[in-house]
Amino acid sequence: MPITMALEEGNRILRVTFASPWTVEEMIQFSPQAAAWYDAAPKPIHSLLDIRQALPIPPRILQLGNTPGMNNPKAGIIAVFGGRGVVRVFADVYIKISRTNKLRFFDTEMEALTYLREVLAAEESDEATK
Repeated sequence: MPITMALEEGNRILRVTFASPWTVEEMIQFSPQAAAWYDAAPKPIHSLLDIRQALPIPPRILQLGNTPGMNNPKAGIIAVFGGRGVVRVFADVYIKISRTNKLRFFDTEMEALTYLREVLAAEESDEATK
């Protein structure tokens, strides 16, 4: 399957892996499951996107801005790794158009996962001080 999704880290990180060829429609098919996960979550769920094998970029990619990972209130930070060249340029344009501050880019999986774990630890620390 070109796209896989799985919850990790105590259901706090949603790992999404893309492998070409993939389509926007295939990603949208995951929306009901993702929405259910977000809606049931007591805390935000952050995303870890592996786009190392996501090229070529499929048509209608901007439709992904309407998916639960982008617009659900419990959708957190999106850490993307593996994007180079045209993927990174396209993503930078998308960030400017959508005015989102949710996307962060990393060169490696370890950098992205470390960042998300730091976000989770900070959330836990904030909760402990309340």
